[in-house]
Amino acid sequence: MPLIYTYKCPNPDCGFTVKGNDSGAMFVKMADGREEILAHPLEESDAKQKTGKTIKQLSAEKRISFRPLKHCARCRRDEFDCKCPDPKWFSLKGLEGKPCPVCGQGKMTRKMTGIS
Repeated sequence: MPLIYTYKCPNPDCGFTVKGNDSGAMFVKMADGREEILAHPLEESDAKQKTGKTIKQLSAEKRISFRPLKHCARCRRDEFDCKCPDPKWFSLKGLEGKPCPVCGQGKMTRKMTGIS
């Protein structure tokens, strides 16, 4: 089960926080070329519901990928909900100790806050 972390910018003028896992997620490439996330821990049933195929079949067709979810620093939404014309993407993977993606000043802290 992936660990859920809360990342926070310590800059008092910013205070940006984001929650999620930094291990990544499974995605399926749909017939129209879009990517959709497969919900954990129900990836198999989610894949079947979205495509009518099993993960094994989709893998054989090279339609399954695993990567970190992208987040937008402008609107603070993930890649599926962001509607920004010019998104500023960042990933939670390796974010701890790096400059805040929003203000660029505070170094991001990470605290485990749950298990998915």
